[in-house]
Formats: sequence, C-alpha cells, structure tokens
Amino acid sequence: MDKNQMQMRSVLIYGKEEEILLNSLSQVPGWELMPLGIAGGYEHCLSNGNEKVALHIIAPNVVSTSNVLPHDWAHDQASANELLKKLSKALTDAGIENIISASESDLA
Repeated sequence: MDKNQMQMRSVLIYGKEEEILLNSLSQVPGWELMPLGIAGGYEHCLSNGNEKVALHIIAPNVVSTSNVLPHDWAHDQASANELLKKLSKALTDAGIENIISASESDLA
C-alpha cells in the first residue's frame, strides 16, 4: 500500500455558533443526509446514491467526514479523495463553510 493511502484526509464542515449543521447538510444539492446503517459506526452520512461519506458530529455546528464508502473498503484512496473533493465543492456551492484536511500529495 502506498504511504499516502495511510494518511488521514477529511472534510471539516463548520457552521455558525448556534447552527445545527445537520439541518444545513440535509439541503446540499446532489447529496442526501441519511443513516449510515453500519452497526457501531457513525450515525449519519451524506450519500450521492452509490457512495457514502460517514459524518462524525463533533459539535452541533462542527462535523468532520470519516469513512468514504465503498472506496475505503477497497483501499481505493484516489476515488475516495475525488469524492471528498466533490463533496467539498457541493458544500461550498451551497454556502456551507468547509476545509479539506490532507497532504498536497494526498489530493494530487
């Protein structure tokens, strides 16, 4: 496995101080907020139909992405990173603040 495949990467999503971010995330065009459906996993995810991005709720106004499925199961870092970049763009287009946390080589 390439060393970059082991690096953590995520999208940190944040809202205003009193905002309930899940309400905003349910309105992102092209993405559906839904239960992740994995026992012992995070409760929510954003799905574009065939792919899911698990959501770790840090605070009501701060959410971080976690697993990117099914790509993480297949150890397909390139596809996972592409999906995170698409999600980040959709969030930005919807007016939701976010940053991608990853190395430059990870996102190349």
